[in-house]
Amino acid sequence: MKKRMIVDILMLVLFLVMMDYRLIRNFWHEALGTLLFIVVLYHNYLNRPWYTSLFHGRWTLERAIPLIVNAVLIFSILSAIGSGIFISKNLPRLIGKAPRWIHYLHHIGGYLMLISLGFHIGLHWKPMLSRLERTWHLSKSKILPWIERLLVLGIVSCGVYFSNYYSIGSRLFFRPIPNARSLPITLWTFTFGYLMIISTYGVIAYYGMEILKKMEHRK
Repeated sequence: MKKRMIVDILMLVLFLVMMDYRLIRNFWHEALGTLLFIVVLYHNYLNRPWYTSLFHGRWTLERAIPLIVNAVLIFSILSAIGSGIFISKNLPRLIGKAPRWIHYLHHIGGYLMLISLGFHIGLHWKPMLSRLERTWHLSKSKILPWIERLLVLGIVSCGVYFSNYYSIGSRLFFRPIPNARSLPITLWTFTFGYLMIISTYGVIAYYGMEILKKMEHRK
């Protein structure tokens, strides 16, 4: 279990740093992207029982949603990394000048990964929170629910702010961003901002699934 958690944290850190293209430059963007792909393959290897489980059991909406999220995440990873091979400035060119649509695919894949990764993490928050509560003996704490509510409020507030600050919607749909080059950023502010954006989608996925489970159980 610790191995899986280390792999998951490493994937998240690599993704956050890799997205900061302006500060880490092209070489490290490609190097970290390659390393991320290797770690993602290992993550899938550790979770290979999930793939075999797809062919067993009854399908419900509660089970289908994680499948859709995972499918979108896999598509975004393959799109970003696959297209990255064709537009790489460090690898030998497989083709001449890459068509513009490959650059678009790489761009969309990266930002789609940002959103789907958040949903993916949110769908797995409950077992992670349970492990943390058992490890730190927090389950009996009366103030824990209030701390969680304040934490969620802070995460969502920061996520909405940074989504607007970095114009995530405009970047995903290729809308013009007039102040894109003038945004004051550092490695730490960028990483924190994108972490909050991912966490906000995680909150949406987590509480959305909790509401869905309650609705399913009432039927």
